[in-house]
Amino acid sequence: MQPIITNSADGAQVWSFDGKRLVLTQTLSQQQVKCSAAITRSDNLMLVFLTGQQEITCRVYESTLKRDILLKEVTHTMPHPIESFTLSHYGTLIQLHCNVQRPLDNFLLVDALSGTIVASMHSTIRLAGFRSMSWPYCLSDDEDYVLFQDGWLLCLKQYDLASRSLKDYGYVSAIPRDQPWRLIAYHFTSSLKVPSDSLDKYSVVVCIPSQGGSSGYAIVYKLSQFVELSSAEVEIGRTTSTKPMEIADKIMAKPYMYCMTATCDVFVFKPSESGAWFLLLEKTDVDTSKANNYYGGTILRHYCIINKAITLITDGKSYVHDFSIRPLAPADRSALASGKIDSLKALTEMFVVIYGVVPPKVCSYVVMLTNLDRKNASAELQKDINFGNMPTNSTSWDVAGRYLLLRGEAGMNGDSRILRPIINNEPKYLAKGTIHSRTHALFSPRGDVLLYLVTKPRFTVDNGIEIFDMNLKSLAAQPFEALSSAYFIPYCKADYAAVGLAEEVEGVYLSAIKTETKKYVPPSQRKK
Repeated sequence: MQPIITNSADGAQVWSFDGKRLVLTQTLSQQQVKCSAAITRSDNLMLVFLTGQQEITCRVYESTLKRDILLKEVTHTMPHPIESFTLSHYGTLIQLHCNVQRPLDNFLLVDALSGTIVASMHSTIRLAGFRSMSWPYCLSDDEDYVLFQDGWLLCLKQYDLASRSLKDYGYVSAIPRDQPWRLIAYHFTSSLKVPSDSLDKYSVVVCIPSQGGSSGYAIVYKLSQFVELSSAEVEIGRTTSTKPMEIADKIMAKPYMYCMTATCDVFVFKPSESGAWFLLLEKTDVDTSKANNYYGGTILRHYCIINKAITLITDGKSYVHDFSIRPLAPADRSALASGKIDSLKALTEMFVVIYGVVPPKVCSYVVMLTNLDRKNASAELQKDINFGNMPTNSTSWDVAGRYLLLRGEAGMNGDSRILRPIINNEPKYLAKGTIHSRTHALFSPRGDVLLYLVTKPRFTVDNGIEIFDMNLKSLAAQPFEALSSAYFIPYCKADYAAVGLAEEVEGVYLSAIKTETKKYVPPSQRKK
């Protein structure tokens, strides 16, 4: 049974797919509310959902496949009406957006099990646009560090689980010298899992959009570059009306790495699992270059932290439709997580980029990490395979990095292809089909079926979910009214130990399959 959470006019519900049909097994809330899932540090399943205008409920189960064993349930009443929320990686902290006006704080950082408000602020960050600066509090993977902007300061705190409080760690300037103040985006890289005697466990990536005639910046800091400030110095840095000249020299740390951009409205950040590198996409709402792309301008760069090198992947002439990093194989992920990397000696990570005019190109790149048994690892970026031109603009991976779904919508005729990428060789082909007018597609935790969605607000009619097998044959479907989201509940380690991943599908080489790009057909003229 593969459980799926849906959020629709019928409320927040849990459905199970038994291989043949979808069965409603639980209603979490009668209201249309968001429900988030996380696998805790103790390898239990946590579900968090709203149960009232100001109430949020947390449930902890034995595991995803043992939801009949409820370990804990708590409901917290917040001081203000809740608009939305997001859950940290292990479910330790919940970030809430509340519907209040100044001087009240509209963002709260709450301990999930105790309900303690550990931090709060008022921010004008836009949530509705789902831009890169969506939430003001940024948490590291292990939830030990919290990062946020406060005026001119970028503040780094350490979360103390015992006291359920944030402790000061340090500060740097959020804005480069001689630049006007503005809201910025910021991210932690994944924890560094390869050897380096010059880097800290995490690096901080600061993304500063351009404003007026001012340039944009992407800056990388090490945690050790954050400095201590007195209470009086913090108050000086928090004021946005004037520049903090008194503490400027103290908080203006020399970047570990940086890149200046002429024009950039939004950044899209994606970190590698090794923590050795990341990808950063620079987007402009209006493309002012000669390419004059309808969707705006894009530039994709690869930042190798351990080599201190920045490589241009696309130069802005070709629009980047999507890009994604391949998840590591379970064995490699376990070796990195345990610190037993001597046995690996080398590790290869991959990412895929879709770019160019329709039908766009699909290319894979690899990052070869070597010297893992030495004091300092090294990395080499290589362009791997050109898959060719395909009518696709979306990528999805299964959790084990075995399969890649290339999906085309918005002028791509609903083309879907399941591939098995092979490093230094052409990919193998599993299935191809045409599935029109879907907004999202996800692999199951076991990698044996796919979930296709039609959700609002993109589509206000024909909302629902549909399950397909690995040959893209429809197995089951369920319509919903006003479906806003649906997803497979992730598996705990105990669940994988019990049922494992699905047997890998071999596929055939892509060159053996004749493909063609069909003429675009408007939605009104398509046969459903």
